[in-house]
Amino acid sequence: MRNLRLNRGNVFRKMILKKFGIVIITIIVSLFPYSFQACSVESPFNDLEIKSNKKNEGYSFFIGGHLYEVLSNGNSMFSSPSISAVCEMINESTASFMVLLGDSFRSITPLSVFVFKRNFVSKINIPIFNAVGNHDVSDRALYEENFGKTYFDFTYKDGVFIFLDTELTNGRICGDQLRYFEDVLKKNKKKQHIKNMFIFTHKLVWSAYNPDYKIVFDHLNCKNGYPADNHNFKNDIEPLLIKEASGDRSVYWFSGDIGVPWSFSMFYGKDSQNEITYLATGVGNTINDVIVRVDVDNNGRVTFLPISLTGRILKTMEYYDLDYWREYFNTSIISQITEKIIKMRKRTFFLAGVICGSVFFICIFLLVRGLFRRKE
Repeated sequence: MRNLRLNRGNVFRKMILKKFGIVIITIIVSLFPYSFQACSVESPFNDLEIKSNKKNEGYSFFIGGHLYEVLSNGNSMFSSPSISAVCEMINESTASFMVLLGDSFRSITPLSVFVFKRNFVSKINIPIFNAVGNHDVSDRALYEENFGKTYFDFTYKDGVFIFLDTELTNGRICGDQLRYFEDVLKKNKKKQHIKNMFIFTHKLVWSAYNPDYKIVFDHLNCKNGYPADNHNFKNDIEPLLIKEASGDRSVYWFSGDIGVPWSFSMFYGKDSQNEITYLATGVGNTINDVIVRVDVDNNGRVTFLPISLTGRILKTMEYYDLDYWREYFNTSIISQITEKIIKMRKRTFFLAGVICGSVFFICIFLLVRGLFRRKE
């Protein structure tokens, strides 16, 4: 009987210790989430996995948009020479991964997928992710067959990374994708360790028909896919961000539909009212080509480093704000007008020279002809 009581006592103690141990582990996990965070985020482009560094260390990643080669060859399947030239620099960095902001292909075909993987992806030794652009999904089935879902998310350290598809419903985030976006925001709102929310799109949907960002919207790569009645961001997306992503965490929205010669390669803006930071960057075979390195320190503080792909010395990312864009494009317009006037003057002088020369030779011809007739 005594042995039976002892056995029951031992079983009871073991049960108490087991439950107590589970409680302790739960508390430790909640206090130190990074220690137990398994990282199994794999790139659909090069099948590489994001590597976890030490729990107390910060991390960084690259962003770059509109990588396909423009203007020089309308049928080119290659990436811009400026981005191809910095693959070694990307690999030598300590960045955890790279995000493409859409339009990595001029037009997606089986051959262009092969060329992109062979000539760019295979040269990058860190995982690559993409926020699709209109050129990427010119054949949506082919893109999804090779690279999977066009809107998705993952968590890495203190950040949530959300990729949205602005091409799915003509520049709008609506329907199933809007419900998905809301679910992701709500789910991560409850996670205390999340300090930063990074959102990636190709189109600058936050600039569309927004008076505050008119100078940016007026100088996009292309306004196709930005319908005039599209107030989806102001009416649906921004209220969600304010409601579900506000508080102690910071929100950053990155886009890539800029960079060609009639646009500019980088933009930084911060909505002081809603505390949302908007950043855009794109490549366009110009002297201004850049990519941006995003650095997150061990306290969750985020900074940006624009990196010139052509060797130019750049200011901080914050320098390329609305004021800079206004000045840049006002100056550019004046320069363009001046250049056109000079060209017109040159053309006028050339035409005047041709006309005067023609008249001179006609006069000489008539004079010589008259002299010959007199002799006859």
